[in-house]
Amino acid sequence: MEYTRQLEADLRARNAQAAAELRARADRLAEQVASGEKTPLVLKTANEHVKNAEILEKIASAPLQPPEPSLLERLAASWSAMLAWIKELGPLPERVDVDTEAGKYQGKFVNMDDLHAIQKTGRTTYHVHLLEALDRKPEMNNIETRVQYEKGRGRVTGEPDRGDRGKGGIGG
Repeated sequence: MEYTRQLEADLRARNAQAAAELRARADRLAEQVASGEKTPLVLKTANEHVKNAEILEKIASAPLQPPEPSLLERLAASWSAMLAWIKELGPLPERVDVDTEAGKYQGKFVNMDDLHAIQKTGRTTYHVHLLEALDRKPEMNNIETRVQYEKGRGRVTGEPDRGDRGKGGIGG
């Protein structure tokens, strides 16, 4: 991303320099016409130089648009944020599992961003899931949520959390 910004800055600098050169050329032509060295028809060329210089100056002064981050950059940022979140919980977990080829995981999802989800499956065990590998977006904080992987695709199951399920007895 930094390389792209540098290229854009270099291009803007070259456009600004080309605009300055065109304005200088137009000024020299205007001086030559005023001194009688060139014909008034040359002023048409000078005016074209001024118009081109204005266009280049407008391009050079346009604000830089931040480049759209690539999928790789988004994945790296998301992964870093997830690991930072896990580390903030206290002592490092015994295991953070990212194996999605085979396995069954049950536990509540405790953190999610636009690319990953963290599922707490044990006291100090977390599993990181890539959301695009799951069949649907899992519900947060539902202990019944299960993810089962088959051939690299995860199936999310489990009842949605319905709050207090009662204590038993009549009407409970």
